Amino acid sequence: VLSIDGKKEDLNSVTDVTVNSKGIFLTIDNTLVKVTDQLPATTIDFTNARAVRVIDGKVATVSHYTDGDNLKITSNNLKDVLVTSRIAAPFDDVAETDWYHNDVQDIFNYGITQGTTSTTYSPLANITRAQFATMMARALELAHTDTYSQYKLSDLTGKWYANEVQALVDLGIITGYKDGTFGGEN
Repeated sequence: VLSIDGKKEDLNSVTDVTVNSKGIFLTIDNTLVKVTDQLPATTIDFTNARAVRVIDGKVATVSHYTDGDNLKITSNNLKDVLVTSRIAAPFDDVAETDWYHNDVQDIFNYGITQGTTSTTYSPLANITRAQFATMMARALELAHTDTYSQYKLSDLTGKWYANEVQALVDLGIITGYKDGTFGGEN
């Protein structure tokens, strides 16, 4: 595990982090700055790596993508970022031959979905508005931003997806129904 530790206020001008076997590089004001010496090439296969952080005992995604042999971390918050090898999603209902297999592996490793149970993904099931909103918030790193005391949509109080929906509502990404509800189970 490679850990990148820093305070957001100290790294405001960092727009990109590149991690590969040659080292760690930060892009600061469009200039690539080397941070570390060469990393052992056998430590992490950066084409098969993921960037995460642990929040309240749960693994949460950090915005990133792979580009050749590089892992590009594009999050604006680099505090407590961990770079680890990807793990196989534990879903019995997603075969390696399924056309969506790699996509499911990606969104599991990015922390966007945890499946419908610990061993199923339910790829043919309908998705609810709550599930969609939660996955969008996690993909945009909004899932653990704030705990709201008051919600703009009347049916969010006490719901497992309330904070994620409110974060998306605040940004104008989603809206509720005309009657002021979200209808998460729809």
